Amino acid sequence: MARRVASVPRKAFGATGWSLALVVFAAIAPLVAFAAFASWTVVQQKQSDAQAELVGLARAIRVAVDRELKGQFSSMQVAGTELRFNVADNQRFALHAKRILADKPEWASLALIDPVTKAIVFSEPALHIPGQQTISPQTVETAVQTREPAIAGVFPQGKVIPEPLILLMAPVMEQDQVRYVIGVALRPAVISAIFTEQKMVPTWTGAVLDRDMRIAGRSRAPEKLIGMSASPTLIEQVQQGYKGMFLSRTADGEVVSTAYERSATTGWTVAIGIPQHELDGPIQSSLLRFAGVALLLVSSSLAMAYVLGRRVIRSRNAYEAALQAITQEQEIMLNNDMVGIIKLADRKILWHNKWVTRNLGYSDAELDGQSVRMLYPDSESYADIGERAYVALDSRNTFRFQAQLRRKDGSVLWLDISGSLLGDNLRESLWILVDITQAKNNEQTLEAVAQHDELTQLPNRRMLQEGLQTAIATARRTGGQIAICYLDLDGFKAVNDQYGHTAGDQVLRVCAQRMTECVRASDLVTRVGGDEFVLLLCEYGTDPDYATVLERLLAAVRRPILIEDGHTVVVKASIGVSFYPQHGDQVDTLVALADEAMYEAKTRGKDCYVLCEEPR
Repeated sequence: MARRVASVPRKAFGATGWSLALVVFAAIAPLVAFAAFASWTVVQQKQSDAQAELVGLARAIRVAVDRELKGQFSSMQVAGTELRFNVADNQRFALHAKRILADKPEWASLALIDPVTKAIVFSEPALHIPGQQTISPQTVETAVQTREPAIAGVFPQGKVIPEPLILLMAPVMEQDQVRYVIGVALRPAVISAIFTEQKMVPTWTGAVLDRDMRIAGRSRAPEKLIGMSASPTLIEQVQQGYKGMFLSRTADGEVVSTAYERSATTGWTVAIGIPQHELDGPIQSSLLRFAGVALLLVSSSLAMAYVLGRRVIRSRNAYEAALQAITQEQEIMLNNDMVGIIKLADRKILWHNKWVTRNLGYSDAELDGQSVRMLYPDSESYADIGERAYVALDSRNTFRFQAQLRRKDGSVLWLDISGSLLGDNLRESLWILVDITQAKNNEQTLEAVAQHDELTQLPNRRMLQEGLQTAIATARRTGGQIAICYLDLDGFKAVNDQYGHTAGDQVLRVCAQRMTECVRASDLVTRVGGDEFVLLLCEYGTDPDYATVLERLLAAVRRPILIEDGHTVVVKASIGVSFYPQHGDQVDTLVALADEAMYEAKTRGKDCYVLCEEPR
């Protein structure tokens, strides 16, 4: 005989069941809203981290391209020292060039240019290097005058040139004179290979662009596009700033995020494009999963309320069990491993989740009821953030900022912090904390690499520009003066030739250390390339003060240096000096005048300094 189940009267459920349904829904809705807010905060941080990673990759590849070009120029200088003969000696040149090209497969051809007659001698096969129409007398003259290597251009494959090429030029010095100019046709594959070495995702597209925004290397199909101009959108973005990120749409309608950075050394630009759906895909999947879980949670909660409504008449315990289950789910969501949550009243801690104790090192007893002042490194940051936060909360109920908080052990961590008011007054608020320490550390590391010379760890040319601009602004306010000292090492090339580049690098490091020890902490010592340095001597009172420092620099440089193989070498210095405000307030002009004075010091026998206002 079937067992009869007692039914609940319809009217009874209408009065009680729906009331329970409303109670449960009222408990779940704020929880879902809060989880949505927390998840959206994390999503925004993930988007920011993904963009920072893309910009960081563009910067890393730009540094690798600069390093590759520097290495190629160094190889050209070495090759130039092996070709010490008259450019008219074609047969001897051909034999040497053939051997050099065999050791350098990335070089398609070599050429020698006479700096006086502009006559050009090509290696075999001559078709692998652009001809007279590209190697113009003006281009050669520029290389002779600057005495610096240069990138003459990027050339696509055509009827005359059987493969795309990058033309590099470098002067070859002999007895402090340009003996001839060497030209190398570099195969772009060595540039394109950098993307593979940097382990860039195959579906992303990377490009290296020269000063004229022509493609010099590409991660995908490079052989078809070398020499072609970049897109107008990218050209416009690069003209507006040396680095950045923007969205664009391809011809087939696909949205692409592109990060770029231009080199201050070569003027070349690295751009990396990634389909936007690859950036948004994982984040959208997370949001969809959350939406599904939230919908399932709401649906199941309402269904559970319906069932409880039918059973509440029989047993109040079932209703209490359901509420307990909801409380456990809420506890699990609040005590997640991804974000910290703190509830404040008058800037005192009322409640916090386990993330806070786990990541800050305090116990629950040490935090509960305490002022958040204990979490800030100093009183100034506590007061400043408090003032800005509560003004913003009063006007729009939310506030977001990034700041350092202090752990119990005294160490600090970077956090992205978002807050919202609870209620209609400013007493209670809820704050979400996301740890961004690793991202900040990566950003600081990349910034330091971009601003310092890799060999000597001195500030580079970019830091010289910024430092001189700052020093001029300060001197303009105080009425002080600045000495800009352009220093070139005499005899350094001989050390390189006799003992090798390892010894040369050691000499550069020792000289850099000695220069730093000769000046004050408020002065600036920079390396601007090769064996050339620029020093900024700030706020010296009289000319004898400058003279004392300059004599100390000359004496420090000329002291013998013991290199690793046991030999002792001696280099000396020629220094040219310009002054602010006597010679103007333009950075480039002051550096150029000091450079000219340095060359005058060389003509006077070296191991001396020349002030640019002295008679020439």
